[in-house]
Amino acid sequence: MATAVEDFYCDEVLSGNTEVEKVWETEHTLAYYHARPFYEVHIVGDRIRLVDGTWC
Repeated sequence: MATAVEDFYCDEVLSGNTEVEKVWETEHTLAYYHARPFYEVHIVGDRIRLVDGTWC
């Protein structure tokens, strides 16, 4: 049975489906507070690309 791989960052955050509080954003990176934090302060950092040098 094949399953689709879900990528919360690409599918939800970058698409705007899930709003997150941004901590830092540059042309190539995005840091935001985790939508479901495991720690008191839980920040996620991801690289951005797309417009088709795709990373998502």
